[in-house]
Amino acid sequence: MFETLMTTEEKIKSEDMENYFRIPVDSRNLNYEKYFSSGNNEIIRIEPYTSSNTQQLDIEGTKKKLLGVDYVQKWLAESQKRGQSE
Repeated sequence: MFETLMTTEEKIKSEDMENYFRIPVDSRNLNYEKYFSSGNNEIIRIEPYTSSNTQQLDIEGTKKKLLGVDYVQKWLAESQKRGQSE
């Protein structure tokens, strides 16, 4: 079992921003006739982005990722200051 993180259709339209995918808003109208009559063969060749085909972090990888977040670094620094002053 896995979690779908980005559908095939979203992946086709997405922009890889290195650390995340940017998926533009779906601004189509509600006329789905062209999708049922002509289709999009490109969808068939692209695999959806799921938790089973992406890099999954172990505990050490998760720690490293969290330590790279400014908010977490700031919180840890403040926690250490509070611990030293007690």
